[in-house]
Amino acid sequence: DTTIPVIADAPAAISIQCADELPADTDLAWTDNCDAGGTVTSVTGPLVGGACGGTYTRTWNISDACGNVAETRTQIITLNDTTAPTIDTVASDITIQCGVSDPNALQDWLASNGGASATDNCSTVTWSNDFASQSIDVDCQNGAITITFTVTDECGNSISTSANYSIIDTIDPILTIPANVTVECDEDTSTTSTGIATASDDCSTPSVSFTDVVTAGNCPSNYIITRTWSTSDGCNTVTADQIITVQDTTSPVLSGQGADANVECPEDLVFTAPTASDTCSAASSEPTITFIDTTTSDNCGLVATTRTWTATDCAGNASATVSQTLTYIDTTAPVLSGQGADANVECPEDLVFTAPTASDTCSAASSEPTITFIDTTTSDNCGLVATTRTWTATDCAGNASATVSQTLTYIDTTAPVLSGQGADANVECPEDLVFTAPTASDTCSAANSEPTITFVDTETLSDCGLPIVTRTWTGTDCAGNVSDTVSQTFTYVDNTPPELVTPLDTTINVTCDAIPSVPSLEFTDTCAQDVTVEFVEISTQGSNNSDYVITRTWTVSDGCNEVTFIQIINVSLPNISSTDVDLCIGDDTDFDLFSTLNSDVDTSGIWTVTFGNATIDGSIFNPATVANNDGDNNPNTYNEEDLGDYIFTYTLNDDCSTEIDVTITLNGDCIVLSCGREDVNISNTVTANGDGVNEFFEVTGVETCGFVTEVQIFNRWGAVVYKNNNYQNDWSGQAIRSSVGNANKVPTGTYYYVITLRNSGLESFAGPIYMVTGN
Repeated sequence: DTTIPVIADAPAAISIQCADELPADTDLAWTDNCDAGGTVTSVTGPLVGGACGGTYTRTWNISDACGNVAETRTQIITLNDTTAPTIDTVASDITIQCGVSDPNALQDWLASNGGASATDNCSTVTWSNDFASQSIDVDCQNGAITITFTVTDECGNSISTSANYSIIDTIDPILTIPANVTVECDEDTSTTSTGIATASDDCSTPSVSFTDVVTAGNCPSNYIITRTWSTSDGCNTVTADQIITVQDTTSPVLSGQGADANVECPEDLVFTAPTASDTCSAASSEPTITFIDTTTSDNCGLVATTRTWTATDCAGNASATVSQTLTYIDTTAPVLSGQGADANVECPEDLVFTAPTASDTCSAASSEPTITFIDTTTSDNCGLVATTRTWTATDCAGNASATVSQTLTYIDTTAPVLSGQGADANVECPEDLVFTAPTASDTCSAANSEPTITFVDTETLSDCGLPIVTRTWTGTDCAGNVSDTVSQTFTYVDNTPPELVTPLDTTINVTCDAIPSVPSLEFTDTCAQDVTVEFVEISTQGSNNSDYVITRTWTVSDGCNEVTFIQIINVSLPNISSTDVDLCIGDDTDFDLFSTLNSDVDTSGIWTVTFGNATIDGSIFNPATVANNDGDNNPNTYNEEDLGDYIFTYTLNDDCSTEIDVTITLNGDCIVLSCGREDVNISNTVTANGDGVNEFFEVTGVETCGFVTEVQIFNRWGAVVYKNNNYQNDWSGQAIRSSVGNANKVPTGTYYYVITLRNSGLESFAGPIYMVTGN
């Protein structure tokens, strides 16, 4: 196979915009004389030139399975940019400062003060405007101008727009003032010496002027000139201050001070002051002259005073100092006066002497005179002292004054004070009373003997007859002054009640009449008070044969305390009770007397007839036997005297010989009813939920037949959960405790009953019952 494949012509040349994507590559159709196993490839070359007119060359090649290569096919794709940019934003109707005159500066100003932005589909853009060719009418507030903006991309595509602006001048000119200066009071303060301000402005040539304001200082030669410079560009004005400080730094001169001299004490020291002259006196007030005195003294305090003067002008400049020294001399002795008068002083107050004072002609110029004293004393029989103090004054020169004196005599009119006695307290009988005596303090104890302390005891009785003892103390000093009394009271208390000496059983359990006699008890008391005993015995025994309690109480009192001793005697009696019944005299039915007693009674006792003409067989009484006493053996005929009450007594052979009576009343007007098995109605469901319906297991229909109902209830395992030998239709699920643990009612469920009607001659009844108890 040497024949090349035949390939279709390439697509025609095309042009695309720079933002367009290259058209998709397509496979060219081809044929081959031998097979279709050739391979077509295409390649798109890189862009030659730029986005403004560059080209892409796309080339197709094919070869068959034997390597025969067909002629190459090419397509030219031209890339152009003929789309103008888009102006997004040009800020308009805004204000431009007159100093912005350069077009590029305007563009930058717009970019930061309102914005100018444009975009292009292919390249970056360049801004230009005609601001430089405008004739600008600057106004301080509003100068109108229209500016044309042109945006051009890199391929020469452009777009233009216009915007209106206001050209104003609100920028202050720049003012440069001279530096602040300081000059002496006699120097030149004009602008020739202190400098002239200059000004510049972006829009015009500003003018410059100034005004001065003088601020007075602390004196006429010191003051401040505030020179306010001002410049204006016709629209804006700027001011600034230059400070010119005028000062006086030249000191004044002193002359003419007095000569040094000696002065006799205590004459006044009279100094001769100097006078002052100052170079600026024509421009300020006269200098001020001040002085400082310095002193020295000899061993007697006589002073030499040096006065040193200084002159200071209004500006605070000080002169050199000048001085004069005057020295005191002293030859006059001091004088004493003002000593206190003689007086009595209450002991133990301090003796406060009123010392005299010394006056000396040179006291202001030398040390004060020295005052000395001597004390002399005498005393009375209680040690009270009289003291005389004598004073003398001597000055530094050795001149002594005449003596003066004062006598102070101690007296004692204050009674001693007692303190520290024991506090009142209660003392448990029979402890001993131990008093705590007070101590005596006396204002004059340092000047005489200690006070004497005496006491008196008084005794009363408390509410319970125990002693209350009060000890009262009194103190007397040497001068016969008597103190206030103090006291301490002890009250005997008895907090211990009487104690039982005789043994006492507090609880005794007995049966029947085995009640012990009241014991004779003996009591003792810690305070040996008379003891009273009150005995009370209370019994809870009633008319029935139930258990009861005897409480014996001994209340014992010693007058202060009461205590109770109790003995409890629990008396147990057989548990037996009876119910009287009415029977029909013509009822030929055996009546079991045990049915009148409580169901758990001991049945080993003996029944006897204790009232009425009746007979019994063990515990069985048949009313018809009374009717048959008339001899006709007909239970429906009877004598009237056979009606009424019959008393049957049941006796137990126990420790109590317990007896109980049962009264049976025989009636003659009764109707004998048919009491067959079909008359008996038995509950099959009990709902013990408190709603008043089906609350109890009931056996009804034979209430007037004289039968005694015996009931047993069994659970499904055959255990007895309830039993009653004289049932009264009052079972609502109560359980024998041992049958259901600690529950007081049987659980909800199905149970089984066995019912026996004693005296009926009927067979027992048995059947299921469904019990709802909520457990």
